[in-house]
Amino acid sequence: MSLRLNWKKITKLHSELAASKGLSTDVVFIIMLSDGKIKKNLVKLKDFLKFFWSLSENKEIKITNLVVQDIGGKTLYRHNQQNAGNEEIPSGGNSSIVKNWKNIKKQHRETYIEILISQFYAYEK
Repeated sequence: MSLRLNWKKITKLHSELAASKGLSTDVVFIIMLSDGKIKKNLVKLKDFLKFFWSLSENKEIKITNLVVQDIGGKTLYRHNQQNAGNEEIPSGGNSSIVKNWKNIKKQHRETYIEILISQFYAYEK
């Protein structure tokens, strides 16, 4: 199964990094596989797009999570899995609620939204 990526985000990130830091910069790819193993690869920025392409074309490995960081550990890109309709599947929170939204009672939906909004406000502080 090949990895479906948001190429607009990736190429935009690549051009921003190349403009600000130059192509000699290293980035770190942290890849979590479906069997639970985690791989960490150090890639030069000039090979950034080639590496993404090789990941997207590889049908032998199943990637469940992918994060790209700079050397300092700042997250530059986080891959969100996509469903058949090219919509990103949420990687945080309670995704089972989002998937079953239409089956949840109105009162529970309103409560969930109130909790979610309060979490946003708490995060902003």
